[in-house]
Amino acid sequence: MRLRNTTLALSTVVAIGVAGCGSGPDSGTGPEPITVGVISALSAVSSTTFVNPYSVQGVRAAVKAVNAAGGVYGRPLALKVCDNAGDPNRNATCARQAVAEKWVAVVGGYDTTGPDRVLPILEAGTIPYVGQMQGTPAEFQSRMSFPVEVGTVGNSVGTAAMMVEAGCRASVVVSYTSSPGATERLAQITRALTRAGDSSARVVGMQPNTANITPIVADALTGSPDCVYFSGTGEDAAKLFTAVTKTGAGRRISMFAPTGVLRPDILAAMGPAAEGIRGSSGVPLPNNPHPSVRQYLDDLKASDPEARPTEQTLNGYAAVKLLALALDGLPETTGTALYQRLNTATSMQVMAFPTLDFTRTRDSRLYPRQPNTVVWYSLVKDGHWQSARADAAPTDISTYLP
Repeated sequence: MRLRNTTLALSTVVAIGVAGCGSGPDSGTGPEPITVGVISALSAVSSTTFVNPYSVQGVRAAVKAVNAAGGVYGRPLALKVCDNAGDPNRNATCARQAVAEKWVAVVGGYDTTGPDRVLPILEAGTIPYVGQMQGTPAEFQSRMSFPVEVGTVGNSVGTAAMMVEAGCRASVVVSYTSSPGATERLAQITRALTRAGDSSARVVGMQPNTANITPIVADALTGSPDCVYFSGTGEDAAKLFTAVTKTGAGRRISMFAPTGVLRPDILAAMGPAAEGIRGSSGVPLPNNPHPSVRQYLDDLKASDPEARPTEQTLNGYAAVKLLALALDGLPETTGTALYQRLNTATSMQVMAFPTLDFTRTRDSRLYPRQPNTVVWYSLVKDGHWQSARADAAPTDISTYLP
C-alpha cells in the first residue's frame, strides 16, 4: 500500500456520531476525505439486542492508524457510525443513509438484526459490504459481501469441528433460535456433529434471558453427556456453564462455545467457572505471535485505552485494512470503483488471515461467498481466550461446512 506522509488532525478526518445515524465529518483543509461507515447496535430496542460497541472500536482504531500513516493514497478516511439499535427498520435507514451520503463502503460490523433489509439497499446503490462478520445466509450470498473471516456460522461450525476432533461422542447443544442466522447456525452445528458420528447429539432449547436455569441444566445433563455446547448470548452462556460447574458435572464434561460468545467481560464475571472452556475463533487470538496482531493490540490501546480485544474488534480492524488495500491507487474512490476492484481481487493479504480471492466462490447453496474457511482453536486459560494449538496456527474447517 503506497502511503504518503500527509499529517492531519484526527478530528478533521474521523467523525463518530453515535446518536441516531451520526453526523458528517468536520470541515477542514487538506485532501478530500474518503467517507466510509459502520452500522452497529450501540443502543438496544429490546432486552435481546446484542449491544455491540466492539466492532466500532476496532474500525475506529484501524481508521486512526491508517490516517496516522498518511491515509490511503494520501487521502484520510472519514468514519461515520450509524446506530441501528437492533431494529431492522433502523437498519434499513442506516443503509439508505449510506447510499444518500455516498459512503464508499459499509465496513467491519456485525449485524444480528437485519442484513436482509440492508443488503438490497446497498446492492441498489453499489455500496460494498466490506469485512462484515457474517452471521446470516443473506450475507453469504450478496454480491456486495466481501468478508475477511469465516463468519459466525463458520465459527460455530468450527467449534463443533473442535468437539469432533476432541472425541465427543455424546453431546448436548443448548441453543435458542431467535433469528434466521441463529436457526441456520444450529442446523449446521448439529449437522457437523452427526456427520462425524456423534449420533447421540441432541438439542436442548433455551429462551433468551432465561431467569431459572435449573430445568435447562437438568435437561442438558440427562444421559450423562461428555460434551456441552452453548449457542446464544454470552450472558446466557455464563449462566449455563456456571450452573453446570456448580453441579460438579463440569469436572467430567467438556464445555464449548465460540470465542465471540464469551467476551472478556463475560469471562471476567465467570471467574474460575470459565477455565478450560474450549471453542473456535474466526480471528487470531490476542496471544498470537503474528506481528499484525501485535500491531492491532497497540493500535486498539492507542485509540481507546478502555477497549478490550474481542473477535468483533479484531474483525472490524481487519476490515479497514482490507478496505485500505482495495482503495489504494483507485483512479476514483466510489462504491462502484471499490466494488469492481474487490470483485476482481485474487490476492488480498490481510493480517494473519489466509490470502483472500474474491473471484472464487464456494460450491455451496447457502454460503457461496465465504473465501476464508479457517478458524483458530482456542481455550480459556487464566481468564482469557488463548490459542489451543502450540503453534497458534489456524485450522481449515471447509470439510465441515456445507
